[in-house]
Amino acid sequence: MKTKALYTILSEKLRNGEILFVDKIALPEAKTKKAGEVLASLGKISGFERLIGSKKAVAHLAQYERDEINLRSFKNLPQISLGEVRNLNPLEVLQYRYLLITNPKESIDLISKKENTKKAPQNQSKTRSTAQQKEETMKGKKEKSKGTTSSKLKATKAKG
Repeated sequence: MKTKALYTILSEKLRNGEILFVDKIALPEAKTKKAGEVLASLGKISGFERLIGSKKAVAHLAQYERDEINLRSFKNLPQISLGEVRNLNPLEVLQYRYLLITNPKESIDLISKKENTKKAPQNQSKTRSTAQQKEETMKGKKEKSKGTTSSKLKATKAKG
């Protein structure tokens, strides 16, 4: 259900031109000034003008993998929040006007894998494990009872 909601929201943002795919954001060092320059250049793109000078968080930067330099550089800028593509959820995408995604090909592959890795419904897995536990318990009781009768027989044969 969450995956379908995420796909729907991403589709809507893409139709509205609120998603920007960036090959890579590689800052040489962890400096907020450099990150501000990157945002300023991205803000020159038509439709992403609000990235420049906003006091509120208007964009979410979803990185393919965690990058400490980017994290330290962008964390002091009020107009952007940071996260990883694998942790994207519908609420987080809706919270911000723009979504910036790094490494587009790998990121899209990772998002599409979310659909394929569905978990089994909780009720079925609990029922199955409970039934398996009962079977194991019954087998254990049968083996124990067989073991005690055979040991009793051995003890009576030894006495007699």
